[in-house]
Amino acid sequence: MSQTEISPPPALRKRTINVRVTIDTDSLPQTQEQAGDAASPTSIDQDQGYMVVTGSREAWNESAGDIVFEADAGDMLRFFISSGSNNFEQLVLIDSIRHTGGDEILADCASQSVQWAGIAPESPTNVLPAQIIERRFHFFQCSIAGNGTGSYDLVFAVYGRSEDAQPRWVSHYRWAMRLTAQSNRRKS
Repeated sequence: MSQTEISPPPALRKRTINVRVTIDTDSLPQTQEQAGDAASPTSIDQDQGYMVVTGSREAWNESAGDIVFEADAGDMLRFFISSGSNNFEQLVLIDSIRHTGGDEILADCASQSVQWAGIAPESPTNVLPAQIIERRFHFFQCSIAGNGTGSYDLVFAVYGRSEDAQPRWVSHYRWAMRLTAQSNRRKS
């Protein structure tokens, strides 16, 4: 940074907030008669999903569909999703995030995929030392439009595995979330 550039104070810098959503796929209806599609996904109960937000000092009520977090307009919110088996048995992918009521605190939501270095055990029997592997990470990214409380549906697809380990679409589901973004950072 040159001497003429001024960096904003740390309290005003834009942040990325990661939200990990875990879905209990074992408890979801998985018969073709009950299958939902992207336009009309099957609703699931609040206790069939759970959210955890990074920066625990900046998030409250991490739970089944209702979180409060510290954020300002322009901050990024990234949603990562997995099944209870961490996508080992059933695979979960976010299809969309839809505003259903209250304040519109999210904007420009879009699916993202990034090739990034991951970490894996050295071998099937030795965890250490870890090795670097190339990996593709998928998430749904939104920008914070402003503070308030909004209701959103997280629409996701569930895939099982066929006998030859190929993905097999099961259904689309929707999980209701209530998100509250509030600004508590000092503007000094």
